Amino acid sequence: MGEQTSATPPRRALGAKTMTEAFRLTVEDLPDRVAVRTKDDEVSLTWSQLRNRVDALAGGLAQHGVGRGDTVALMLGNRPGFHIADLAVMTLGATPFSIYPTFTPQQIAYVVGDAASRRSR
Repeated sequence: MGEQTSATPPRRALGAKTMTEAFRLTVEDLPDRVAVRTKDDEVSLTWSQLRNRVDALAGGLAQHGVGRGDTVALMLGNRPGFHIADLAVMTLGATPFSIYPTFTPQQIAYVVGDAASRRSR
């Protein structure tokens, strides 16, 4: 198998006030270490590669009007794309939440409505 991910974050990240601050500090401290990978190593992203993808998605979401205080529904399975989307939403100061594929349409409507999400224009 490929390089192992580190279960212990860098010490600087432990003092971070937000998840996105901890993420950025970790990227600075461990840019070339594997951050996210699939079990079979089909996808393997270093911390700096992860940051680049997070920033690209955050830029796209911002162009669609996502910003601080918004809530964003994520309907993704347990794969690297989920982590990218989750961090991208938090980077913008918005709050991500999960919609599970097993939810009925009624459950999805309730959760999205309860979270005060809005449709992108």
